[in-house]
Amino acid sequence: MLKFITRLFEGSMDIERTYGHCDQAIGLLQSYNENPDGFSEKKKTNMDETVEVAIREATNLISLEGEKNWIGVFREMHSNLAAIHLELGDRDKVDYHCKKLAEYGEPGRLDAEEILEKLDQAQSDTSSTN
Repeated sequence: MLKFITRLFEGSMDIERTYGHCDQAIGLLQSYNENPDGFSEKKKTNMDETVEVAIREATNLISLEGEKNWIGVFREMHSNLAAIHLELGDRDKVDYHCKKLAEYGEPGRLDAEEILEKLDQAQSDTSSTN
């Protein structure tokens, strides 16, 4: 019983750590996209590492879909990954995670719509400045 409780607690710690890394990665990417000149080479390298860790951890959690009944966690991880890939400018990955989000009912559909609107706006801003 103690092993089960320990594993359950460790799992929740991993989830919380992943949420934190995703939030940090999204914030760093947003800051970088707003002002790339404000990032030294070292700060950019640290950001890239943070983003890589967040993507890896969120993807690892998502790999448990079908094994665990963590609907809210999976929805949030798809949302986080869509937001990260939005900031990275990877439309295909944003679309993929938004499709997965939409599978999680009304909250997921609304999150997906919001992210896709941001992507469309970012792409329209980019094409109007070119």
